[in-house]
Amino acid sequence: MRKYQRSPEGEANRLAAIPKGKNHWRYSDNPTVSAIHRWINKWYGRAYRCESPTHDNDIVVKKYDWALLKDKDYSKDINHFWQLCRKCHIKYDGITEKVAMQLRGRVGKMKGYKHSLKSRMNMSLAHLGKPSPKKGKHYTF
Repeated sequence: MRKYQRSPEGEANRLAAIPKGKNHWRYSDNPTVSAIHRWINKWYGRAYRCESPTHDNDIVVKKYDWALLKDKDYSKDINHFWQLCRKCHIKYDGITEKVAMQLRGRVGKMKGYKHSLKSRMNMSLAHLGKPSPKKGKHYTF
């Protein structure tokens, strides 16, 4: 055994010595939303179906979320969440389509921006894996 590898017994002792629950140094009485979602994914798994009664079963869905039920607070109680597909989740939360597209990154500062011919050619070359031109030197098109 290499000197930097731990034996199974030593690893078990090290893990047993780590404080658990409220004694853990990263414990918080007010966990963040992302911490609660990580905890739910860890203990209940990722969402895998849509529980919405208005869900159209004919569409193919790739993304599912744990959505907070209305009038419930964020806590580590699975009864405060239900599984929704991304489309039903957006409808349930009342997010407008424009905001949803911004969250997906499809609408941003560059919307409607027209690149110059030189910029488009340089991006095309970069996409093909060719080195970009050095400063001061430009490809002639």
